[in-house]
Amino acid sequence: MGIAVYRVKGNSMNPSLWPNDLVVISKWFTVKIGDIVVLNTEDYGPVIKRVVDFSEGQISIASDNLRLSSSCCNCKYEFDKIRGKLLFVVPNRWYNSKNLIEKIRRYSRKILFEKTSTI
Repeated sequence: MGIAVYRVKGNSMNPSLWPNDLVVISKWFTVKIGDIVVLNTEDYGPVIKRVVDFSEGQISIASDNLRLSSSCCNCKYEFDKIRGKLLFVVPNRWYNSKNLIEKIRRYSRKILFEKTSTI
C-alpha cells in the first residue's frame, strides 16, 4: 500500500523519537538529507535513522542521540533499502487503543487520498 507503521526500539534517536513511539512512514515522498527514514539492513533488520548524505546512489545515516554510537551508522546503504520516509509520530504516551495501528492507516489514507475543500 505504501504506508507502514513501526514501533521505535532503543534510544538512538532521542530526543526526536523515544522507545515505543509509533512512526508512520511512506515510500511516496522524496527523501532528502535530514529526513528520518526506516531502512532495511542485512545485519540489523529495519532501523530508524536520519539521512545525512547521498553519494553515488548510496545514503549515509546517523542517530540523533549523540551520547550513543550505532554500528549500523558506519556503513553506506543502497538507496533502494529505504522502506519509507517518516510522515508523523504517535508518541507512546498518547495511545492506548488496541486498534491504533489500523486507525493510523485509515487516517493516513484519508490525508493522502481525499481532496480537501478550499474556502
